[in-house]
Amino acid sequence: GLHRRLRERSAGQGLRDMEVPRLQPGQVVLLDIEGTTTPISFVHDVLFPFAREHVKQHLLDTWDTEETTQDVKDLLQQAREDGEEEGQVTAQVDSLVQYIHRCMDGDRKVTALKQLQGHVWRAGYHSGQLKGDLFPDVVPFLQGCAAASIPVCIYSSGSVAAQKLLFGHSAQGGDLLPLLHAHFDTTVGGKREADSYRKICAHLEVPPEAVIFLTDIFEEAEAAAQAGCLPVLSVRPGNAPLSEGQSNSFPFVEEFCCLLPPSS
Repeated sequence: GLHRRLRERSAGQGLRDMEVPRLQPGQVVLLDIEGTTTPISFVHDVLFPFAREHVKQHLLDTWDTEETTQDVKDLLQQAREDGEEEGQVTAQVDSLVQYIHRCMDGDRKVTALKQLQGHVWRAGYHSGQLKGDLFPDVVPFLQGCAAASIPVCIYSSGSVAAQKLLFGHSAQGGDLLPLLHAHFDTTVGGKREADSYRKICAHLEVPPEAVIFLTDIFEEAEAAAQAGCLPVLSVRPGNAPLSEGQSNSFPFVEEFCCLLPPSS
């Protein structure tokens, strides 16, 4: 299986071009979050239930603020677009909470929901009830990249604001934002579209071949490769297993520190 192939490859029997690249000056690291820096279970077992549990109290506590007024407006607009019965979803807390829970149950990726979830999470991070969870090699990897002057950027489908909360309040290293160079979310485009990676390279002013992109999703790795970037697949506990064909298409790592340049 995969672990035998990992062992063979690390024993030097893998294909030459499949060897895991060692980072060099002039390169940039682009990291996915879920399944790459952070266990998938954190998002599904911690963040989503937290938002579900606290959204009602959040609305009650912040009802008169400009931000929540806007959130409510956006949710009502979304409900209309969803074709909810007129008057079924109203600007009342209980009615909104029922609608929000229906959206969460359907794992809807709509902006109005994402925005409100982000505001609930922000309150949780600031109160210390939430701490961002990272795999144990992430902090040493970020520190190693900083020491080697290799910029590290994040590209996640979670909003930039949500990314900054996770890395700004991490359980493993506190505030890690000083170790991150830039943040990208789906406002640059979807993660399975090659064009998104071209835009990120243009924004960073680096050629695609200088960008090492770490992700657990094979289709994202393909899109990045199409744009000329160098994808490395992240094999982490809790991730969906890669097929034989997938793990033979790109280099893969179980932990990130093997990417660091040998320390002088």
